[in-house]
Amino acid sequence: MIFHKPQRFLTYLFCFPVILFLLGCGIPPPPPPPPQPMPSNICLSADGYGEKVQAARTDARKELSKIIIVVVETSLVDKYRSKNNELYHDLTSISKEKSRTLLKGVIISPPEKFDHGYRCKAILTRDAYNDSIRYLEGKIFVNLDIRTGKELKEILVYTEYLVALLTTKCSASNGDLLARVKEISDEIYKRLYWGIVNIKTNPKDVNIEIDHKYYQPFTPIYLSPGEYSIRISKNGYQKKTARIYVSKGDKKDYFVTLVPTGIVFYVSLAQANPQLRSKIESLLIRNGLSVSSSSSTANALRFKFSHQEKNIGDFTQYVLELVISASKRKKRICVHSEKIEYFGYSRRLLHKKQDELLKNAINKLFIKIDWNNFK
Repeated sequence: MIFHKPQRFLTYLFCFPVILFLLGCGIPPPPPPPPQPMPSNICLSADGYGEKVQAARTDARKELSKIIIVVVETSLVDKYRSKNNELYHDLTSISKEKSRTLLKGVIISPPEKFDHGYRCKAILTRDAYNDSIRYLEGKIFVNLDIRTGKELKEILVYTEYLVALLTTKCSASNGDLLARVKEISDEIYKRLYWGIVNIKTNPKDVNIEIDHKYYQPFTPIYLSPGEYSIRISKNGYQKKTARIYVSKGDKKDYFVTLVPTGIVFYVSLAQANPQLRSKIESLLIRNGLSVSSSSSTANALRFKFSHQEKNIGDFTQYVLELVISASKRKKRICVHSEKIEYFGYSRRLLHKKQDELLKNAINKLFIKIDWNNFK
């Protein structure tokens, strides 16, 4: 036993010069492992897998994004198949998951060998979470009025992603921001998928009620596609009601004039036509006027139609014109003329064009009239 210690001493003595030689050759020590975020600073993390390192890194980012938001696209595929000499039709639904990475400052851990490929972990720290929110805010809080439809759709994606990000377990005290982002999302959705109705009125300070909700005149009103009941009123004026239909992408202007209560007009026609007189009086009453049967009434509306034709090459074009003059005690106060040009003549077509011309002319005349002159 006494001979073991000298042998161990000789072994150490022999190895020591070798260690000194290696150190002297300048071989650097192995690099320290990359710093990992503290667990308390991690908001979200997800594992990714792939046959190659880059594929694993990409998959990790994708899976991290899926934790926040996943968009499912569904397409319907028609398939025809035959069985027992009969043709069958199948409507197959194919869904495809998509995730969009809009995160900033994501950390990817070093790859690990896993089965026949690699595994990486994508980590979103608290700082990266805040950076991502600030990035998305810059994309969302912009002037929507100068954006194209394509740009609005892109901003809508940012709003959906930010809403999802603000509702993860990382969020804290972001209620005000979340409400603002949802308001922008709703506004963009209206601009893209609803219709716009602009109601211009005379007088201007009226009450507009659409399906029991109140709106201001001369202001774009966004309405989802569908049919609506409109009621326009003002104290001292005849109210007006109508029904309109709004489609996706509509941009409609409506001009509405309210007539003061108590105004009476006599209808004067250039040619005697009881049927036409009845139509005119019905339209006036529908627009809020009272109609008198006495020609001695102070206020009068005179209607004069003319029907002409002119040849254009081998075709004949017809011109139907209407002139309406409003007078008080035989003094003319307002005049409006309107005409329609059309091809083809028949009694039925003439009546149709005449009714169309009459409605347009009365509406425009009522907009032009200063009703204070007739009170």
